[in-house]
Amino acid sequence: MKTEKNIRSIAYAFTALWGYAGTVKLISWTQSRAEMHKQPFPETVADVFFWAIPLLELGIVVLLLVPKLRLWGLRASLALITVFTLYLALVLGRAFGSIPCACGGILSGMGHAAHLVFNSFFVILGCIAMVLARKGRHGDIANPGVRRKEGRVFSG
Repeated sequence: MKTEKNIRSIAYAFTALWGYAGTVKLISWTQSRAEMHKQPFPETVADVFFWAIPLLELGIVVLLLVPKLRLWGLRASLALITVFTLYLALVLGRAFGSIPCACGGILSGMGHAAHLVFNSFFVILGCIAMVLARKGRHGDIANPGVRRKEGRVFSG
């Protein structure tokens, strides 16, 4: 029960993160679009990312809120936050020159280093959720398509 509660708490933390980030990007779409176009992507890619990223973030929120889809939401969260964190590490390493943050909201006030620490915290949370789901007594969290009965695993 404690494992499930911890996984749910991590899912809610990601829900808050993605819900906030996606909503802010869509509400302040003029600023978000301008910041996306300052990134080192071609114009057409920036336009696609401008819409795809907040919609993906809000889609992940839906996955996280539906108990049977929560593990998929956590996997997607870990993948997305890892990509964002690696991108930030490259920005900090000056791989692209000087690039503004395209985050929006309170996160845009963070410097790149602080944002990297913030993201790294969520990467760690995502990893913890994956370990808990995999090693926990609640195999239905780690393998939603598998039913358990008296310690035995049944596909179904």
